[in-house]
Amino acid sequence: SDPTVPLVMFCAGSGLAPMRGFLQERALQKQAGREVTKSLLFFGCRAPEEDYLYSDSNLKEWAQLGVVELKPAFSRSSGESDDCKYVQDRIWKDRTEVSKAFLAGGKFYLCGSGKIATEVKKKLIAIIQEARQLDEAAATVAFAEILNGRFATDVFE
Repeated sequence: SDPTVPLVMFCAGSGLAPMRGFLQERALQKQAGREVTKSLLFFGCRAPEEDYLYSDSNLKEWAQLGVVELKPAFSRSSGESDDCKYVQDRIWKDRTEVSKAFLAGGKFYLCGSGKIATEVKKKLIAIIQEARQLDEAAATVAFAEILNGRFATDVFE
Protein backbone atom coordinates (compact mmCIF):
# COMPACT_ATOMS: atom_id res chain seq x y z
CA SER A 1 0.00 0.00 0.00
CA ASP A 2 2.99 2.33 0.47
CA PRO A 3 4.61 2.98 -2.93
CA THR A 4 7.83 4.15 -1.27
CA VAL A 5 8.48 0.61 0.01
CA PRO A 6 10.52 -1.34 -2.54
CA LEU A 7 9.12 -4.56 -3.93
CA VAL A 8 11.36 -7.47 -4.85
CA MET A 9 9.51 -9.92 -7.04
CA PHE A 10 10.49 -13.39 -8.25
CA CYS A 11 8.64 -15.35 -10.92
CA ALA A 12 8.77 -17.44 -14.05
CA GLY A 13 6.17 -18.12 -16.69
CA SER A 14 2.60 -17.49 -15.60
CA GLY A 15 3.90 -16.24 -12.25
CA LEU A 16 4.48 -12.92 -14.00
CA ALA A 17 0.75 -12.08 -13.98
CA PRO A 18 0.38 -10.94 -10.35
CA MET A 19 3.68 -9.05 -10.55
CA ARG A 20 2.34 -7.10 -13.52
CA GLY A 21 -0.60 -6.12 -11.34
CA PHE A 22 1.71 -4.68 -8.67
CA LEU A 23 3.74 -2.82 -11.26
CA GLN A 24 0.69 -1.49 -13.08
CA GLU A 25 -0.62 -0.03 -9.84
CA ARG A 26 2.73 1.57 -9.06
CA ALA A 27 2.99 3.00 -12.60
CA LEU A 28 -0.43 4.61 -12.20
CA GLN A 29 0.59 6.03 -8.84
CA LYS A 30 3.76 7.49 -10.33
CA GLN A 31 1.87 8.97 -13.27
CA ALA A 32 -0.48 10.59 -10.76
CA GLY A 33 2.49 12.35 -9.18
CA ARG A 34 3.09 10.13 -6.16
CA GLU A 35 6.58 9.15 -5.05
CA VAL A 36 7.22 5.55 -6.09
CA THR A 37 10.35 3.57 -5.23
CA LYS A 38 11.77 1.38 -7.97
CA SER A 39 10.95 -2.31 -7.66
CA LEU A 40 13.09 -5.25 -8.73
CA LEU A 41 11.54 -7.91 -10.95
CA PHE A 42 13.48 -11.17 -11.24
CA PHE A 43 11.86 -13.42 -13.80
CA GLY A 44 12.79 -16.37 -15.92
CA CYS A 45 11.87 -17.52 -19.38
CA ARG A 46 13.54 -19.43 -22.20
CA ALA A 47 14.75 -16.70 -24.55
CA PRO A 48 13.98 -13.04 -25.16
CA GLU A 49 12.68 -13.66 -28.68
CA GLU A 50 10.52 -16.64 -27.60
CA ASP A 51 8.65 -15.91 -24.42
CA TYR A 52 9.79 -12.62 -22.87
CA LEU A 53 6.21 -11.48 -22.37
CA TYR A 54 5.41 -7.74 -22.35
CA SER A 55 9.04 -6.81 -23.04
CA ASP A 56 7.98 -4.42 -25.78
CA SER A 57 4.96 -3.03 -23.97
CA ASN A 58 4.16 -2.80 -20.25
CA LEU A 59 7.47 -3.91 -18.81
CA LYS A 60 9.46 -1.66 -21.10
CA GLU A 61 7.19 1.29 -20.37
CA TRP A 62 7.34 0.77 -16.61
CA ALA A 63 11.12 0.40 -16.68
CA GLN A 64 11.42 3.67 -18.61
CA LEU A 65 9.10 5.30 -16.11
CA GLY A 66 11.46 4.21 -13.31
CA VAL A 67 8.94 1.97 -11.59
CA VAL A 68 10.85 -1.28 -12.09
CA GLU A 69 14.28 -2.62 -12.81
CA LEU A 70 14.01 -5.78 -14.89
CA LYS A 71 16.24 -8.71 -13.96
CA PRO A 72 15.61 -11.43 -16.56
CA ALA A 73 17.19 -14.87 -16.67
CA PHE A 74 17.00 -16.64 -20.02
CA SER A 75 17.54 -20.37 -19.68
CA ARG A 76 18.30 -20.88 -23.37
CA SER A 77 20.02 -17.53 -23.98
CA SER A 78 21.87 -16.82 -20.75
CA GLY A 79 24.36 -14.65 -22.62
CA GLU A 80 21.53 -12.15 -23.05
CA SER A 81 20.85 -12.08 -19.31
CA ASP A 82 24.29 -11.42 -17.82
CA ASP A 83 25.12 -15.14 -18.01
CA CYS A 84 22.23 -15.93 -15.66
CA LYS A 85 20.37 -19.04 -16.74
CA TYR A 86 17.78 -19.19 -13.96
CA VAL A 87 16.11 -16.73 -11.62
CA GLN A 88 18.22 -17.95 -8.71
CA ASP A 89 21.39 -17.23 -10.70
CA ARG A 90 20.20 -13.67 -11.31
CA ILE A 91 19.33 -13.21 -7.64
CA TRP A 92 22.84 -14.21 -6.63
CA LYS A 93 24.43 -11.96 -9.27
CA ASP A 94 22.35 -9.00 -8.08
CA ARG A 95 22.44 -9.85 -4.38
CA THR A 96 23.73 -6.38 -3.46
CA GLU A 97 20.56 -4.84 -4.88
CA VAL A 98 18.41 -7.45 -3.13
CA SER A 99 20.13 -6.63 0.17
CA LYS A 100 19.65 -2.88 -0.35
CA ALA A 101 15.95 -3.39 -0.99
CA PHE A 102 15.67 -5.50 2.15
CA LEU A 103 17.46 -2.88 4.26
CA ALA A 104 15.09 -0.24 2.84
CA GLY A 105 12.13 -2.21 4.23
CA GLY A 106 11.32 -4.02 1.00
CA LYS A 107 8.58 -6.57 0.61
CA PHE A 108 9.34 -9.82 -1.21
CA TYR A 109 6.90 -11.67 -3.45
CA LEU A 110 7.29 -14.99 -5.23
CA CYS A 111 4.90 -16.59 -7.71
CA GLY A 112 5.76 -19.77 -9.53
CA SER A 113 6.39 -23.47 -9.31
CA GLY A 114 7.57 -25.30 -6.23
CA LYS A 115 10.98 -25.72 -7.85
CA ILE A 116 11.51 -22.00 -8.39
CA ALA A 117 10.26 -21.30 -4.86
CA THR A 118 12.78 -23.74 -3.40
CA GLU A 119 15.66 -22.31 -5.42
CA VAL A 120 14.79 -18.67 -4.68
CA LYS A 121 14.57 -19.41 -0.98
CA LYS A 122 17.98 -21.13 -1.09
CA LYS A 123 19.55 -18.06 -2.71
CA LEU A 124 17.96 -15.67 -0.24
CA ILE A 125 19.31 -17.81 2.60
CA ALA A 126 22.74 -17.81 0.94
CA ILE A 127 22.63 -13.99 0.78
CA ILE A 128 21.87 -13.85 4.50
CA GLN A 129 24.57 -16.43 5.18
CA GLU A 130 27.16 -14.36 3.31
CA ALA A 131 26.08 -10.99 4.73
CA ARG A 132 25.95 -12.14 8.33
CA GLN A 133 28.68 -14.78 8.08
CA LEU A 134 26.43 -17.53 9.41
CA ASP A 135 26.33 -21.23 8.74
CA GLU A 136 23.46 -22.50 6.62
CA ALA A 137 21.33 -23.60 9.59
CA ALA A 138 21.63 -20.22 11.32
CA ALA A 139 20.97 -18.39 8.05
CA THR A 140 17.82 -20.49 7.55
CA VAL A 141 16.56 -19.48 11.00
CA ALA A 142 17.43 -15.84 10.27
CA PHE A 143 15.56 -16.03 6.95
CA ALA A 144 12.39 -17.15 8.74
CA GLU A 145 12.75 -14.40 11.35
CA ILE A 146 13.70 -11.42 9.21
CA LEU A 147 11.31 -12.07 6.34
CA ASN A 148 8.34 -12.84 8.59
CA GLY A 149 5.57 -10.60 7.30
CA ARG A 150 7.72 -9.42 4.40
CA PHE A 151 7.78 -12.50 2.15
CA ALA A 152 4.63 -13.73 0.43
CA THR A 153 4.45 -16.70 -1.92
CA ASP A 154 1.98 -18.20 -4.36
CA VAL A 155 3.41 -21.58 -5.28
CA PHE A 156 1.89 -24.03 -7.73
CA GLU A 157 2.89 -27.15 -9.66
